[in-house]
Amino acid sequence: MKKVDTILDEVFTLLGGEKEEEILYSYNLKSNEEVKNKIDKALELEPNSSRTYRYLGMYYEALKDYDSAIKNLNLAIELEPESAAAYNSLAAVYDDLGRSLLAFKYYKQAIDLSPKEPKYYRNLGSLYRQNNEYGEAIKEFRTALELNPTSHRTVKNLAITYNKIGNYDEAIKLFDKAIDLAAEDYDSLISKGRCYEYSKKYDKALKEYKKAISIDPNRYEAYCHSGFSYGSRNTTQAKEQLLKALSIKPDHLLSLRMLAAIHADSKEYDKALSFLHKAETVDPKNTATVSFLGGLYEKMGKDKEALSYYKKLST
Repeated sequence: MKKVDTILDEVFTLLGGEKEEEILYSYNLKSNEEVKNKIDKALELEPNSSRTYRYLGMYYEALKDYDSAIKNLNLAIELEPESAAAYNSLAAVYDDLGRSLLAFKYYKQAIDLSPKEPKYYRNLGSLYRQNNEYGEAIKEFRTALELNPTSHRTVKNLAITYNKIGNYDEAIKLFDKAIDLAAEDYDSLISKGRCYEYSKKYDKALKEYKKAISIDPNRYEAYCHSGFSYGSRNTTQAKEQLLKALSIKPDHLLSLRMLAAIHADSKEYDKALSFLHKAETVDPKNTATVSFLGGLYEKMGKDKEALSYYKKLST
């Protein structure tokens, strides 16, 4: 192996990758200076290395320096016009920038150059989903799975897409498959639980959230959604779970509003207002919070305060 390849392998590790296909999704820059120094060294050894410029572009994307990212990825393509990986990376930059037409163009170019590479179909599928083209997204994810049936990321993306279109039964099956492929998949457990929530199967949702908590008790999401699933059926448990979520993430708007709703339903208006005003402090322009405050003040017979919040909705 040439010295430049050894250096680039080290760059890859510093970027957070374990496998080439995972690098775009990690961006765990353990040491910005070390990464840049190694890339510079690689360029000294081999100034015309397409791979080096590609990694440099990805490095700049991680730092959100998109102009530098695009410049270096175009250099990578100029040096190696058949580099599907460089086109894929360039598409990812335009995807980050919200320039979907260019992102579509370059993901498709990556596929044309390397039609057997599943990650390019997966990336294209994700872009279709972002643009609410769910049928096209499902098609691309299915193609990616045909090429790599055990890809956890692809299965998960397909599950998320079925969840988006309200096909909860299919989404649950796919989240189960994702969990089988990666046993401690906190996010898939949460998403599966939410599918049960949407289907009003709250006891099943709670089972998934309890599994998620057992994996990572220091994340707030499972507590928040447990609070929702308990809801009015068990307000004591609901409040306990939501307060636990807030102990981890004090500025979580949904947990604050749900606690306000529980207290408002019990006519504990002062407590409800306390949580709503905390939510207002977090985001004064949040329409859900402002509307809730207006409605609650109106229910309390405080028309002046209610009107002041309703006016905020029209400005």
